[in-house]
Amino acid sequence: MLSNNINTEKYNSIPSVDNETVEMLKQHAGGDIEVLRDLFASFFPEASEQIDELMMAAETENLELFKRSAHGLSGISATIGAFQLKALSADMENYVKTGNTDKAYELLKLVKPFYEKFVEQANEVLS
Repeated sequence: MLSNNINTEKYNSIPSVDNETVEMLKQHAGGDIEVLRDLFASFFPEASEQIDELMMAAETENLELFKRSAHGLSGISATIGAFQLKALSADMENYVKTGNTDKAYELLKLVKPFYEKFVEQANEVLS
């Protein structure tokens, strides 16, 4: 259950899957949907690993690992067109950098649901 303190309005206005990015990636793949599927297939485990690292970093209060994992998730999310997840990850990283770890940890509660939403919508786009 999400805390009432989390304002999701900002993130809900951002597309989970950015269609322009997907189209650009498809063009770079020469229009080959299988190449695009392979690209997304490589994103899913990498993102999942970054999310696991974020969770572990929060549990152990390892701020360096948290920043690094949030930064990594933000970068790979931007590349694949997971803009909602990218914005969330970038905000978490920035909150830790500015000393607002409570806010970063609060946003962490949104990561898995947003990731799952992206996976579901990406799979629809790729089918």
